[in-house]
Amino acid sequence: MSKHLSRLFSFVMILALMLMAAPIQSVQAAAPTELFLSEYIEGSSFNKAVEIYNGTGGSVNLSTYTLELYSNGASSPSQSVALSGTLADGDVFVLAHGSADAAILAEADLISSSVINFNGDDALVLKNGGAVVDSFGQVGVDPGSQWPGGGQDDTLRRSDTVCAGDTNPTDSFDASVEWVTFAQNTFDGLGSHTANCNGGGGPSTPVIVINEIMQNPSAVSDGSGEWFELYNPGSSDVDIDGWTVQDNDFDSFVISG
Repeated sequence: MSKHLSRLFSFVMILALMLMAAPIQSVQAAAPTELFLSEYIEGSSFNKAVEIYNGTGGSVNLSTYTLELYSNGASSPSQSVALSGTLADGDVFVLAHGSADAAILAEADLISSSVINFNGDDALVLKNGGAVVDSFGQVGVDPGSQWPGGGQDDTLRRSDTVCAGDTNPTDSFDASVEWVTFAQNTFDGLGSHTANCNGGGGPSTPVIVINEIMQNPSAVSDGSGEWFELYNPGSSDVDIDGWTVQDNDFDSFVISG
């Protein structure tokens, strides 16, 4: 193998090993652009509630929003209620059944004993101006006693990694994908929600990668005309003061930081 080919092979192999060994930057979910359902309570008797979360970064006028109930596999709304008021960023809006436990009613912003009268097999759809922004369950389907993953005699809270609603209310639904299940009549989380969006998941490990390489065969003997480019794909600065590049006799090189 020629010296040039040997060097090129070594260069590519080391590049591949460096990229495989590099820490992977965590993916930061985009901040929510719409409201979404953040808690669902289907407890004993009429202990029922739904919580809606605003993580959009600004206050939202609720006058264009409705929550619809689709009972027993219905394809059209069985009941519907219009929301009202203004929901501040980071706050929640709670709808509850009028005969719910006092702990639920203490957090309620709206009493709706018609829509908030679901069982574990009913679907819910949140709309803004008639457009679906989130859904729970699968419209047009009756799963039996409850949805896969839960819904009957459960408190379900949206995982904090979820940053957008399910805008297709007729797609298949499994509560365990985006919801965390708690025991019947668990009310202690109602009235607040946290979503780790737009960097809320914590700091990520900075990554520097080799972005481009230039090898000039005619300049192999002295290294002139050859270069490589480092790229920072992250959203924060990485201090490379003190980093070194070592060329090991044209056969390999090491970047240290």
